[in-house]
Order: sequence, then structure tokens, then C-alpha cells
Amino acid sequence: MTKKRKIIYAVLAVVILAVGGAVLFLDEIVKTAVNNVAPKVTKTQVSVDSVSLGLFSGDFTISGVDVANPKGFSDASVFVLSKVAVDVQMSTLMKDVVVINKIEVDGAEFFYELKSGKSNVSVLMDNINSFLGESKKKSGKAAKADDEDASMKVFVKEFTFTNGKVAVGAGLTKQGADITLDIPALTLKNIGSEDKGAAIAEVIAQGMSAFSASALSVVASDGAKALLKNGSGVINTLKSLFD
Repeated sequence: MTKKRKIIYAVLAVVILAVGGAVLFLDEIVKTAVNNVAPKVTKTQVSVDSVSLGLFSGDFTISGVDVANPKGFSDASVFVLSKVAVDVQMSTLMKDVVVINKIEVDGAEFFYELKSGKSNVSVLMDNINSFLGESKKKSGKAAKADDEDASMKVFVKEFTFTNGKVAVGAGLTKQGADITLDIPALTLKNIGSEDKGAAIAEVIAQGMSAFSASALSVVASDGAKALLKNGSGVINTLKSLFD
């Protein structure tokens, strides 16, 4: 084997190792977010069907995310989504702050239930906002050393939600049948910063909180009001969440 060929093989080996390490790091981010962080944010069970990682692109896709109902509601899900596409800036993977160019949530759906004057979506949002409040209290020196994502910081340039829907159960509609309402597209910009970043939990919480609020706003709108039984009571309950 010539010296030149040895050098080429050595370079290829380094590249393969580097790419393999990057993919393992991406896999760690995904597993941490789904298995450890998301349930802390929602205070409910969270599951995922599959994760697909791009070897060289820095893109990965999470499919079939399912968020269980909060306590006190049915055994059904409160929130499911078909696909989450994430575009990671590969050159930042080994830095203190990983830059994520875009997180795109497509085809998410809420399943709206009402019990004792409060909805499952509003309880989910309360859980998320409670987590955000606790997270702020623990920021800086007060942060707990055992936080599983404490050392993993990201800067998200864009976080989008498209083709979202909220389904209202038949028991709440005048027609006695399920209705599905469209949630307007939503975009969040610059979560965290390039120098300090944000914890993965904070990114998930901010995105879920904004999208949950948008879903509640749709249900509380005048258009939805005409489709609900005892509309004024339901609407007043929902509007009180934003006062």
C-alpha cells in the first residue's frame, strides 16, 4: 500500500468516526428530549414511534409523538403529532451551544375534553407553564446539578407549527358529532441565544405552551362557539384562562 493511499484511508477513517460521533450525539439529544425531558414538561406520559437520523445532513425526524391526557381526564391522548423535522447545524455539534436552524412540527392535533369547567388542553398548558416558572427559579447558580439536560444547550433559530388541528368531542357539540378546527400556523423565533443557549426542556415548553394557547384560542373563538353546547358557559370558562 502506497503512502498516499494510507493517508487517504486515514482521512476517511477520521471522517467516518467524526460523522458517527455526530450521529450518536444527535441520537442522545433526541432520546434525552423524548424520554427524560418531555414528561417533566407536560407532567404526563410521552411516547414516540420512531426517530430517523440523517448521517451527513444534520437533519432528523421524529414520528408519532403521543402525549397522554393529564390526570382526571380520559385515557385518550391530549396531543399527538405525525412528524417533527429538525435541522441541526452540524458544525456546532461539539460546541457548548448546538445551533438548530429549524424545528418544524407538522400535523399536530389536540383532542379537546371538558371536565368540571376545565379542559384537558388548559391543564396541559398549566403544567407546561408551571414547568417554565420552576425552570426560571432554578436558572443560573440555583439550577439543580441532577437536571438531565442541564449540560445540553441549544439555540433554536426557528420553531414552526403547521397544519395543526383541535378536535372537539361529540359530547360538547350541538350536532352531537366530533368537529375538527384548524389551528393557524405558528412561528417562534430565536429560543435561547448563540452564546448561552437554552435547555432542551425550555425549548419544548415554550413551543408547547404557545401551541396549546393557540388551540384554546381557536376553541374559544366565535366560530367555534356556535358549534358547542351551552356555548356561553364554555366560552367564558376558556376566555378566563387569558384574563
